[in-house]
Amino acid sequence: MKLFKIFMMLLLINLNIGSAYLMDVTPVQAQERKPLVAVLDLQTTGGILKSEAQALSDRLRSEMQELKFDLIERSQMNALLTEQEFSMSDLADEAAIAKAGKLLSAEQVAVGSIGKVGRTYTVDVRLIDVASGKVVNSSKQDYNGPTEGLVQVMRNIARIFAGLQPQKITVGSNTKWWILSGLAAAGGAAAYLLLGKKDTGVKSFPGPPNLPE
Repeated sequence: MKLFKIFMMLLLINLNIGSAYLMDVTPVQAQERKPLVAVLDLQTTGGILKSEAQALSDRLRSEMQELKFDLIERSQMNALLTEQEFSMSDLADEAAIAKAGKLLSAEQVAVGSIGKVGRTYTVDVRLIDVASGKVVNSSKQDYNGPTEGLVQVMRNIARIFAGLQPQKITVGSNTKWWILSGLAAAGGAAAYLLLGKKDTGVKSFPGPPNLPE
């Protein structure tokens, strides 16, 4: 009888631990689960180099990865599309994009473009569900500022796709430092020239020449 009571106590303890584990761990794991996404390179629509678009595409991938998205490696993605003779020009609509996603065994595909009109950069990225071929999320960003600010635009697009609020885009301190340094250098050069003239005895504002008598 005593052994039976001990057995029942141990059984209850194990059941309590198991239920606590399911309550505390399972929901967290479910919340962290993100779909498998293929992020295609952004297409350029003018005013920006293809190499810059590729670099920003890589930045979008890294920002999405930081937010726990499960991504397909770029090299693997390009190899699969090349093997299937699938080019970016074939991505004319959502149905074609979903087809590319199926070739990559992805659940979602991020596709978009970047360009520049005057001083304004325009970035348009869509997240398409492979199974339905429908747009499940999208972000259209207009940005006017230094090129390095586009990195923060990529971060905001990733945050929007993750259901987070975008952050304010600010000009980097390095840019401000260079502007202030340039002004200081220009002022220093002017002061040097003025002081140099004074030291050599040359007047800053010479008087008129003497007229012959």
